[in-house]
Amino acid sequence: MSLDGLPSGPVSSKGSAPWFEVVIFLVVAAWMLCGLGSYGLYEPHEAQYAGGASEMLLRGDWVTAYLNGAPELNKPPLFYWLIAISFGLFGHSGLAPELIARLPLALIALSGMLLAWQWARELWGLRAGRYAALMLAVSPGWYVFSHQLLIDELLAVLLLASLYLLWKAICFRESYWRWGLFYGVVGAAVLAKGLPGLFFPLLALALFVLVRRDWGLLRGCHPFLGVLVIACIVGPWACLFELHNPGALRYMIVNEHLRRALDLRIPHDYGGVQVGALKFVLFTVVWCAPWSLLLPQLVSFSFNSARLDTGGNGRHAARDAALLLGIGAVTPVAFFVLIPSRLVYYGLPTLPPLVVLCSGFLDAPGHWSGRRRQVAAGAAVVSGMVLICMTPYLPLWLSRAPDLAATPVLLRNIPLEAFLLAAGLFLCALLLFCRKEPLAFAALVLLVGAVELYSVGEFKALDSVYSSKRLVERLAPAVGDDCVWVSEGSCEVGASAGLAFYLRQSRPKSSGYVLIMGDDERRPPPSYPGLPPKYLINHGRLEELWASESPVLFVTDFQRTDWDNDKPLLPSKDCGPVPLPFAVAGHRRVFANARALRRLAAAELALTGTAP
Repeated sequence: MSLDGLPSGPVSSKGSAPWFEVVIFLVVAAWMLCGLGSYGLYEPHEAQYAGGASEMLLRGDWVTAYLNGAPELNKPPLFYWLIAISFGLFGHSGLAPELIARLPLALIALSGMLLAWQWARELWGLRAGRYAALMLAVSPGWYVFSHQLLIDELLAVLLLASLYLLWKAICFRESYWRWGLFYGVVGAAVLAKGLPGLFFPLLALALFVLVRRDWGLLRGCHPFLGVLVIACIVGPWACLFELHNPGALRYMIVNEHLRRALDLRIPHDYGGVQVGALKFVLFTVVWCAPWSLLLPQLVSFSFNSARLDTGGNGRHAARDAALLLGIGAVTPVAFFVLIPSRLVYYGLPTLPPLVVLCSGFLDAPGHWSGRRRQVAAGAAVVSGMVLICMTPYLPLWLSRAPDLAATPVLLRNIPLEAFLLAAGLFLCALLLFCRKEPLAFAALVLLVGAVELYSVGEFKALDSVYSSKRLVERLAPAVGDDCVWVSEGSCEVGASAGLAFYLRQSRPKSSGYVLIMGDDERRPPPSYPGLPPKYLINHGRLEELWASESPVLFVTDFQRTDWDNDKPLLPSKDCGPVPLPFAVAGHRRVFANARALRRLAAAELALTGTAP
């Protein structure tokens, strides 16, 4: 053992996991999987990924994701592959399609928890491993984004794995296979997220070399091996992707990475989750809560843990790990603070390395003595008081958001949850003052976990706002399989994917394609290379369909809340509104042509519900 109780080399991890670790993992796995299939796929992001993966499986094309029968060229394929494999394995099992779609991401979140446990265990022992796993599992960012289909949690796990394998490779520099594993994970990160999957691991390596002044590592990292491994992983897909879709790679690199970084992406379809630099940092603090309350002590601990002692006698594995973890925690936030197109969840990769560091801080010898205990307890008390003071005002603040104002259950539940979290912080502070540190940690984990489990019902409360599931289930059986569904479109590219996905669920023998309006300047479609997607139509074509003998439904933008200043461009004749309650349609409104209205009337659907 060396300074701060850190080992001077990797701790052996041989042997099977104790039974207590197995029990913890099974409990957390059941907790995390609970309720995954109880609410519809949110638009645009969840519907885009699940819809693209399901069409990938149906078409047998594992190179390109599709939306409404046309290529969708925004993202690399790894996330689509995982969801498509899940549909292939469980699509006919009778499980809810939402559970099948979200299952891979939940397993990815659990794998991140296991990796955090393993790394903390190697560095600081079994108790630190338990701390790391539980802290990551109940952190709000990890829980929320394991319940919604977004790539960023997959990227966060791959970046943590790359840091871990980089640490192993630095400890054993002559081991080609360890460097090969590191570069293999980097290649997988590129297939998941594109250039960020390459940039952040290589940035961590470069900063490590710079801080340690270890210039020999520039050659010792075997860069030619890295180029070869990453090329072997990414190259086959990239070549086929470009062959099937000429110009697609340039479009992805230029529009989806470079132009997005400068906030010039076409279309600008991420405004709903784009935030300023200060809000981005605050959101990241929330995703890392409540452990972000320990940030001052954690910075000091990380700095001391990463320093080489003055003797400089060789490499120190635990100190190198602390430095890499610190780099991994800081660089995502620091980078995206400088990028104008930062989104609320781009700080998520900060969370896993932060909790691994935090586990060592909590388990460090002598940590809870004197002032440190008082500072931690005081931070918990102040945070609890802030939550208590905010609670009476939360319903008023939340009601200013149209989506939350339309869901009374959220206006009732969120203040109650804030009060419970405040009570948990007070209890934690009391236990810290009583020198019951492990009990304080356990109480906080259990309470935060219970509140998050309860919040699954709130995901379901937003079903009608963000998902097309109830709308399609209500209308599709009545209008028939030959009905033409037309979406007004949205500034979000995946906004119509939910309609298509659920139409395929209700009409297994049909393509489930949805036509999308492409000539509304307020809702520009993506400008993919090549011919325009076949699903795009103009207003003239809509008029032709409307006057035909086919039943036609027109569904408005799910994000529209201002009907006075942002009116839809409807067909000019015989445009009958279909009265639907908010609990079914959310902010959407549905209009039908004459033939569709007759079918709805025959099914007595036009006489039920009230107009939103």
